Amino acid sequence: MTSNISLTPPASLAQAQRLATHRDALLATPVLTYDTLQLLRGEPKESSTRTWFARRRAQHAVFAVTHNGRTLIPAFQLDQFGQ
Repeated sequence: MTSNISLTPPASLAQAQRLATHRDALLATPVLTYDTLQLLRGEPKESSTRTWFARRRAQHAVFAVTHNGRTLIPAFQLDQFGQ
């Protein structure tokens, strides 16, 4: 067999590059963690914030991303009060 034949289709490589570009652009925007969202919302417990966010997430009203083992919430989807 020839060793210079790529086993990955060019379309798959292009898609991976597009996704990486989108991920990098998203990570360059302001993000919140559950801790910072809790402070923004003025809630006494982080578990209340997690529950609130999980319910909105289940409704597909918001989303979060996991990066380097941390859950990050893009801030653009919430107002200045965390709503």
